[in-house]
Amino acid sequence: MDDVTTALMQSRDAVTSAPTNSTGDVDESPIHLFLFKVLTPTQNGVITLLGAAGNSLVIYVILSNHNMRTVTNLLLLNLAVSDLCFVIIVPPFTAYHQATDSWPFGSAVCKLMYYLVNVTAYVTVYTLVLVSVIRYMTIVHSVRTAPIRTRANVLAAVAAIWALMLAVNVPILWSYGVNEQAECNQYSLEVARRIFATFFAFAYVIPLAVIAVISVAILRHITGQRASMVNQQVTRDGDELVRFLTN
Repeated sequence: MDDVTTALMQSRDAVTSAPTNSTGDVDESPIHLFLFKVLTPTQNGVITLLGAAGNSLVIYVILSNHNMRTVTNLLLLNLAVSDLCFVIIVPPFTAYHQATDSWPFGSAVCKLMYYLVNVTAYVTVYTLVLVSVIRYMTIVHSVRTAPIRTRANVLAAVAAIWALMLAVNVPILWSYGVNEQAECNQYSLEVARRIFATFFAFAYVIPLAVIAVISVAILRHITGQRASMVNQQVTRDGDELVRFLTN
């Protein structure tokens, strides 16, 4: 895991850091200037505009129509809120940093940006896990779980996800800041390695495994029901044929 994490962190640093030439100076070739000074900031700007508009529209539609506030739509609302928090904070600051190679916003904003990156990512991932759990309860145990699958319980679960993620990501605030090169980054590679390993495990591997297990369980339930329905139909057809032949 350490080797994989180191390789991934080095790859990330190679992408986000300004490339250098053979003499160690910052590469100011036309391709570099276009990619890091024009294309990437423009891309981040487009992501911000489209993401903010799309997620704001989802939030408005759900909140403005009482009939839209179903259990499923409340989960979609939470996804839209977390995505909106992400796109209005992270891409603009990232675009400015890449376009100017400077960070004039101070250490507090740097810490807050990386903190919100992790919080919103975790909230999005575990909201998707909650969607899978509710889907399983609805399909496999519909009648038994009906009293549980209420709007009040879903809102409580969503609030718990936000509270938990806001709490467990507090160490991020102490792990990032403005370094000696006036860059907003982690304080050390070791810290970055631990953060990435934790994120990879708890925001990717574990949630993906849970969603995969739930999806397989749902598929097995649907397949079993379909086979049962086919057997029942065959039995009814056989009984009708017997009655027809005996009459």
